[in-house]
Amino acid sequence: MRKTTRLGRFFIKPNNNILRPSRIRVNRVGRPRVVNNWNVPIGIDIKIIKWWLRFKTEPASLWVKVIKSIYGASGGLSLCDNINYSTSSSVWSCIIKTGGRIDASGVNFRNSFKKEIGDGANTSFWNEIWFGSDSLKNRFKRLARLEVDLNASFKDRVSCDGSSIIGLWNWKRTPTGRAQGELEALNLLVQSVKMAPNKLDSWAWQLNGGGNFKTKILSDLLMSRVLGARTGYVESLHNNFTPKKVEVFIWRLRKGRIPVLTELNKRGVDLNSVRCAICDGDVETINHSIFTCNLAHEIWSKVNEWWGLGCPSNKSVNEMFLGKPNVPMSPLGMKLWQAVEWTCGYLI
Repeated sequence: MRKTTRLGRFFIKPNNNILRPSRIRVNRVGRPRVVNNWNVPIGIDIKIIKWWLRFKTEPASLWVKVIKSIYGASGGLSLCDNINYSTSSSVWSCIIKTGGRIDASGVNFRNSFKKEIGDGANTSFWNEIWFGSDSLKNRFKRLARLEVDLNASFKDRVSCDGSSIIGLWNWKRTPTGRAQGELEALNLLVQSVKMAPNKLDSWAWQLNGGGNFKTKILSDLLMSRVLGARTGYVESLHNNFTPKKVEVFIWRLRKGRIPVLTELNKRGVDLNSVRCAICDGDVETINHSIFTCNLAHEIWSKVNEWWGLGCPSNKSVNEMFLGKPNVPMSPLGMKLWQAVEWTCGYLI
């Protein structure tokens, strides 16, 4: 009895003592946090989205059968499921709503899984979405009412004989009228399907070019589609040879958030002068402080001489910290040089 209660709470309405899905916000996978400037929800559950694929690839599992008995044949994952989950607090409804949040973020996730027909033995002909964005049961409702077995597999209803594909229909009565028109459309649809009788049915993720589902790729898509749309957005950089404070400094430097005198003056800070306090040769801008000041130029000369790179030229922030040195280096050497360059910029 206790196990049944716990199972019901997991699928329908869990309490605080029952295991909840691990919520990983975008910023927890190495990306800045999403804000609501574009009506994008804060906190997209990247990790639990794997259950979408597990539901599709494990149809014989007991937990999948339980989900289908509660939420329908598609488990509530289909765009055509008109079910309101806004007030539900179950784990599965949270997984369903996560797909909606990702779609709202600009990534067409819920339609990204496509069934690839092999021998057709593990695909439900009427209930699963293997063509288009809806099941055949919803697209051909009159034929579905005439079908003897709605749980028939694709292999039971379609036969591939060499280059020809033939429908193996089993109706309660001969389709007539509008049902006859639906049957003609269904025959055309079936003949356009490409079967691979020597392979098993499988799922392909269209957002990865038909490959396997990976949370990292989904996270990168969210960053490019949502975070990249932000005005002035700058991607954070990472080098495991540098301290975190140096990486934060480089990020602020690229965004122009260093408190040099010209920036303070723009923000209304009362200053006696905005000229460089070290060389007094120019106004103190970010580019002057990091590169063209006499002290900064001398430091960069010493560093470049140490690495055998010659005399440094006056560069922009992106050219200096993202560009490549003018001598060939190995990947490890490039990373070490980047760490030295970032750290010198931080110390200056």
